[in-house]
Amino acid sequence: MCDLLFPDRKQFEPLVDRIFERYVQHIICKGFLLHCSKSDEKKRCLIRNNNSKWRAYWCTVTPGAIHLWPLHKSTTVRNRRTIVTGQTSSVQVGTFDEERFTWLLATESKQKYRFGHFDELRRKHWIFAMNMAIERRSVEDLRKYDRECSYSTECRVLRDKNLSWRLALESENERLMQLLDNQRRALRDEEIVRTIAARMLDEERERREKLEEKLQELVRNVDENCNSDSRTTKSLLEG
Repeated sequence: MCDLLFPDRKQFEPLVDRIFERYVQHIICKGFLLHCSKSDEKKRCLIRNNNSKWRAYWCTVTPGAIHLWPLHKSTTVRNRRTIVTGQTSSVQVGTFDEERFTWLLATESKQKYRFGHFDELRRKHWIFAMNMAIERRSVEDLRKYDRECSYSTECRVLRDKNLSWRLALESENERLMQLLDNQRRALRDEEIVRTIAARMLDEERERREKLEEKLQELVRNVDENCNSDSRTTKSLLEG
């Protein structure tokens, strides 16, 4: 029934869960990581076995605290191990140990916690989350950070939108200017053609007038010659 009423429910469920975790449970990051405790490391050194000193944990990072649960135990308060981060806490990138990318968390109490992951990108993600837990030690600090990020995102979207509009306006203005230049060029070409046509008509008129003048002159000459011949013939006949 829910699938019929909300066909996109499965697509939005991860987003709703992430929003709930962030704004209700105030979880900065959660997931699987590896932790190497000093007791495990000493035990491994004393027994000299081949088992790894690393143990898998489920971890959630919240403002001012990091919570760890062993994977073989349920995520209850009783099984939870909490590491409190203070203002002087720090996170440092570690070495590549036993095919694991490691990092070190030092707390205000001078205790050091060594973590690791098989993926280097996930190590960067965890380091970023733990640093945020140190910098944002309260829920209000985290909310303020989220508001700043939201405002920054909105400003960036608005800036990108304004840039898109400006580019579109510049493109349209360039197109209109090109169209106007084409029209001006066409009008200029038309004016040139009209001027040339008028000049050709004037020249044709002048040639026609000159031909008419020559024709009339020839007609007059013919008439005069005819009259002269006629008078000559008449005088000869009379004589």
